[in-house]
Formats: sequence, C-alpha cells, structure tokens
Amino acid sequence: MHPFQRELLDLLLDLDRLKKSLGALDWARKKILELSGEKLRIMRRSFDLNVIDDAREEAYGRVASVMKQVKKTWTSSSGPAKRSASSRPYTREPTVVIAGYPNVGKSMLVAKLSSAKPEVAPYPFTTKGMIVGHFDHKWRTYQVIDTPGSSTGRSTGRNEIELQAILALRHLADVLVFLIDPTGACGATVEAQKELLSQIRRDFPESAILEVQSKSDLKRLDAGLAVSALTGTASRSCAP
Repeated sequence: MHPFQRELLDLLLDLDRLKKSLGALDWARKKILELSGEKLRIMRRSFDLNVIDDAREEAYGRVASVMKQVKKTWTSSSGPAKRSASSRPYTREPTVVIAGYPNVGKSMLVAKLSSAKPEVAPYPFTTKGMIVGHFDHKWRTYQVIDTPGSSTGRSTGRNEIELQAILALRHLADVLVFLIDPTGACGATVEAQKELLSQIRRDFPESAILEVQSKSDLKRLDAGLAVSALTGTASRSCAP
C-alpha cells in the first residue's frame, strides 16, 4: 500500500479489531472447505438420490451456521474498512491540496475549481474528512483535495479530522494552496493564520506552497494573490 493509504487506515480504523475479523473469516473459510470436502465425498460415493440430497442440505445448513458465527464480527469491521480503503484520494494524478484554518473558504474554492461538491457552511469544521474533486486543464486531469481545517501543522495532539489533513500534506500534495482569510471571519487573525503557514513551511520544507488570500470580494491585503470563490475572480497585486 501507498504510505498515505496505510497511515490513513491506521488512523481511521481499529486495526486490532480488523485483524480479529480477518482471523474469524479465515477460520470460516477453512471450516467450509472441510465441510464441503466431507459432504462431497459422501455424494460422490453414493448412487442414492436421497442420500445425496440429504448430504447437500446438511452441507448448506452447516455452512450457514459457520457464516452466522462470524457474520457479526466480520460485518462490523469489514464495511468501514472497505469504505475507508476504497474512498481514499490516492491516484497518480497531479494533486492540489487546499489547506488553512477552518472556515477560510476551502470548500467553496474546491467546489468552484473542481467536480467536488463539499458542504459549505459558515461554521468551523464543515469538512469532516477529505473531499476529492477533479478538473481538466490542457488535456490533463488534476486532483483537488479539500482538507479539514487545521489550527496547527503538527500531528502531535491533533484530532482525527486534523490528522487527515496532515497526512494529505505529507503524502499527496504536489502543490499546497494555503488560504488566508483577510476578513478574520474564520475566527483567527491574519497573524495567526500566517504563523500556521510558517509552521507548515517548516514541517514540509520540500512542498511547493502557494499562499492565496480568500474572500477577496470582501477584503484583501495589500499584496499577494487573491481569489473570490463566490465571484470566481482572481487578481494579484504587489506591495507599494
């Protein structure tokens, strides 16, 4: 598995429980092979249709009993494991990861740029996991990931939602777009947001990071690249 997939499964799943479920499934597999082999031998040796039918029905009943024993254990962990493994955003496409404080406009920007339809609402942590979208540019497909908002670039002491963002930054980002909300409506000052950006630069020195102001239809700083997902506009200005 790709390191991102492996670490994310470690984060999202109870791996000890999953291993026990896999062990139960392996026991069921062996038991069913044993039962089917036993009944097949009886059926092959007999020319009596009643004996054959009885052996077949007994085999079905015992196999059903075996599966009933492991059903609860298996389904309680296999479903979440399958969904987690199949829905994770790991592809070979160039990937743009959108990051920043909660409620700086990440979801709205991803919805404007790509095929993703994340929930957009004026309160922190709207995004409960990673939202993945795609867009085409010059005959090439790009992946865009809306990460849950984070107030720190470090993984220590973070909750599960924020740790997903850290993993995306570590393993997937070809380009990281860090959004700064100049209005302060996100609940953090511009200085606090820039400190988070500085922390991310220190923690991910190899990453290509683009600082972008969001909500430029409401307010913008003196210099830098600014966008408004609401109006679909972008502009760049230089410091005087």
